[in-house]
Amino acid sequence: MNYNWKELLETCRETSGRARAALCGRVWPLEELWRVAALPDEDEPYGRHLLYRDAGGEVLLVRWRPGQFCAPHDHSASTGYVCVLAGALVERHWAWDGKDLVQTAEHRFAAPETIPVAGIHSMMAVDGGLSLHIYLPGVSGMRVYDIARRETLVVADDCGAWVPRRESLIIVRAPWGE
Repeated sequence: MNYNWKELLETCRETSGRARAALCGRVWPLEELWRVAALPDEDEPYGRHLLYRDAGGEVLLVRWRPGQFCAPHDHSASTGYVCVLAGALVERHWAWDGKDLVQTAEHRFAAPETIPVAGIHSMMAVDGGLSLHIYLPGVSGMRVYDIARRETLVVADDCGAWVPRRESLIIVRAPWGE
């Protein structure tokens, strides 16, 4: 796939949300994206394919497994958005309520909608799907929230938004306060 991803990142920095949504909906041939999208590993909600990364940002292509939420997570110091290219995604927002992380809202988005990235959230594809994730700057130091163990994990930059099976992908593990 030959596309000027650096130019896309520059355009995203300079363009309003509505214009970015239109850009996502028209610049990539969907059939080609399906061909390069990574299949999810067993027990992971999505497969990630890095399309481009530089000091200013990154572009990821995500292929979703149907009906499986990723873990609640944030994107550290990065901002950006998710372009739903195929299918429908459900996004949940989370916030701290004293000692616990609790769900505060849930929204559904369908192609070709765009989801702004902010705060702690989790996502799921209703029947599978494809999305393009654009982060400015690239995500580094993402925190994944393990609700079952009541822990916050800082994960490696090449880890997705799930509790990693491989301990080597966890940089920091911190229990929630009691």
